Amino acid sequence: MTKLPFTGKFDVTCEYGRKGTLWASGIHGGIDLVGKDKKVYSICNGTVTYAGWENANNTKQGFGKYVKIRETGTNRDIYLAHLDKVYVSVGTKVTPTTVVGYMGATGNVTGAHTHVEIRENGRKLNPANYMGIPNKVATGLNSADYQINGTSTSKVGELKTLNHNTNLRTQPNTLGSIIGLYIPNTTLYVLEPSVAVADGFTWDRVRIRVTGDEGYMINKNYK
Repeated sequence: MTKLPFTGKFDVTCEYGRKGTLWASGIHGGIDLVGKDKKVYSICNGTVTYAGWENANNTKQGFGKYVKIRETGTNRDIYLAHLDKVYVSVGTKVTPTTVVGYMGATGNVTGAHTHVEIRENGRKLNPANYMGIPNKVATGLNSADYQINGTSTSKVGELKTLNHNTNLRTQPNTLGSIIGLYIPNTTLYVLEPSVAVADGFTWDRVRIRVTGDEGYMINKNYK
């Protein structure tokens, strides 16, 4: 599993932050990728909040057909733009294995690609950092080189033991408030495995056996 919109070989055709007159703001607010396999995947766990033509949403970003996803447990919105086809609708729950559309050339483009843009509370973030890829033009990259490690194999109700100090958080990401710091050999029950992939980690919803506190933990911190 990756945080990329494509599987297999892909190219980066325009990096985040490039300056130029092609964009109304003068700066490229996302990153442009071209995949050999043109199916476009969600890059996160989340819920679709918009899907379709941009002009139907009365905005002027040049996105053409696009999908907007609110990432689970965060204030981040993921935009996958310039699609030829859209396969999801508002309210659809998605994961990084969900095909949300097909790469295209709708909107303000010079060729077929997928524009990936991330905004947190309205502020644009560097999608390359989020996806773990270089923020520069490159060809012949392969999604196999950007796999997310630590995918949970936990089962609902399974008892786990921590292998080192681990924070229990209110949300499945490193921005979530800390409920408590638990030391090695603390035992916990897995309430829901792999609820989110965020900040390079896979998160489980858990209950601490002794205290009864519930929240989210990085699953690779178990013995």
